[in-house]
Amino acid sequence: MRDLGSSGINAEYGGGVLPRAVINTTISAVISCITSLILGLKYERKLDASNASAGIMSGLVGSSACCATVATESAIAIGVVSAVIYFSISHILISYQIDDVVDVVPINLCCAIWSLLAAGVFSEQELVASALSIPSKDAPCGLLFNCNGLGTKLISAQFVLVLSTVALVGSLISLVTVPLWWFNALHDNSETLFEQEDDDDDNDDDDDDPDDDDDDNSGDGDDESSDDSPAPISRMSSLVSPGGSHDQDIVHSIRSVYPDVDHIEMTSRAR
Repeated sequence: MRDLGSSGINAEYGGGVLPRAVINTTISAVISCITSLILGLKYERKLDASNASAGIMSGLVGSSACCATVATESAIAIGVVSAVIYFSISHILISYQIDDVVDVVPINLCCAIWSLLAAGVFSEQELVASALSIPSKDAPCGLLFNCNGLGTKLISAQFVLVLSTVALVGSLISLVTVPLWWFNALHDNSETLFEQEDDDDDNDDDDDDPDDDDDDNSGDGDDESSDDSPAPISRMSSLVSPGGSHDQDIVHSIRSVYPDVDHIEMTSRAR
């Protein structure tokens, strides 16, 4: 807060570029935080602190490339769009069961791309000239202003920058991820498992107690007729994905096959 106040006091430093950048970045982050909370309340029916923190990060990233060249009204719009991008991409990844715990893709990738494109849409000619210390007539502007026919050139340049950056970073990441994928070490391939607990300890106890063996061997002929039925199980555990919606069906299926099950424990395994 002290640095933010100092930046606001020194409004004439660098032609006003520094305070404008600080103010626009802060406004974008606040608006993005509020928008993320509203989206979470509407679609998730709750106010989640993670949405608020991710919204702040989305607004900061979304305004990083254009904070010094856009007006305050544009910073508000950039913050709203940043929150929508974060919230949408995050839920798309969840729907496809893609593990992104800290929302790197929605925030650091998608909002960063939006930041570069926003610079080509909302930048004003005078602010660009002030930030670059060049004459106003030579400065480009965003697509919304199209000053001297330079608006399309700036958005085109930003689009080429996005493509080249994604290609470069993607190539560098592929050097690591492709070998991991080739050796099947990129993610956990384990499926949902139904595991019968090992009863070796029970067998060892039976072997240690000869009286129990004699009692077992003294059973009548009715026991022999039940050899085809599943062996009694005292306990069975099932590892299921977090938030699975078929737990009751799983329990019903287990009981239909193993009617002698005394206890079924559903254990969620963290991904």
